[in-house]
Amino acid sequence: MARYPTADRTLKERAAVDGMARAMNECHTYYLDPNRAKGFNQRPAAVTGIGVQIFQPDPNVPIEVIDVYPNTPAERAGVKKGDKIIRVNGEDVTKITTDEVANRVKGPEGSQVTVTFLRGSSEVEFTMTRARFQAPLFSSRLEDNNIGYIKIPQLISSVADDVGAAARSLSSQGATSWILDLRDDPGGELSVAVNVASLFVQRGTLVYQIGRDGQRTAVDSNPSKFLGLNKPLVVLVNKNSASGSEIIAAGIQANGAGTIMGAQTAGCVGTGQPRELPDGGLLLVTLTKMQDAKTGSDLNGPGKGVVPDRVVTDPADQQLQAAITFLRAHV
Repeated sequence: MARYPTADRTLKERAAVDGMARAMNECHTYYLDPNRAKGFNQRPAAVTGIGVQIFQPDPNVPIEVIDVYPNTPAERAGVKKGDKIIRVNGEDVTKITTDEVANRVKGPEGSQVTVTFLRGSSEVEFTMTRARFQAPLFSSRLEDNNIGYIKIPQLISSVADDVGAAARSLSSQGATSWILDLRDDPGGELSVAVNVASLFVQRGTLVYQIGRDGQRTAVDSNPSKFLGLNKPLVVLVNKNSASGSEIIAAGIQANGAGTIMGAQTAGCVGTGQPRELPDGGLLLVTLTKMQDAKTGSDLNGPGKGVVPDRVVTDPADQQLQAAITFLRAHV
């Protein structure tokens, strides 16, 4: 009888914990192995690769590029948001995890990697020279001469204060309206989400927090962070906007501080408490879920989330153009 290698006991235990967490069917209940636990809610460390952020919304679809960082090999080669990774160095990667794909794309600085993408119905392939880069906490610029554009990839670290400083700078350069881009932002720290929302909401309840005991608590804005810009604001969201970014969008919408535009958000709105495990991993357990501050409706769950005031399901560049057109008509 053929003998097969026995799986490592530690790997079995980690798989069991991961399976039990997933069985809860709560998006803030999950397991992080020791490697991923080190980076939990931390600013991404500098890495050597091509300079993209990847995401897999469903294990049955290819891994998608959701952001291309500036001044990186990917940007110079012509990689675009929405491209789907199907091969790395000629090997099919459609059946492996995002971590495994990322590890194959990374490598020594100066070495080359060939990545094949599915773009629409066609394949495109780029050979890129790996370089060292660090993912930015946010980006900002003037769009169309006088629209202040700010994009936040993740709600961590000092991003709220940094965004506030960038907004003041853009205002001094002549910004007369604003676009806050939260598309593909998976969330992060609740306090950072509250502080970002408070840049635009002076006083008001952003969402209601519902604990496991059913107790309902208001999550209010922080008046000390308010910028007082008092200019038209569009918040861009999509299906990958989750957790903290949904809290920002919901709070701005509930308080009439801006117009939400794009596609319905992920419906993964809540908080999870991390518990350190003996192997160095983290088990996050859902503590609270959220309700809309204006309507009282649940924001967490399939088919829920923040419904935009103006639904725009076009490609990313057309969503941005729709926001610019909207602001041009409302300044």
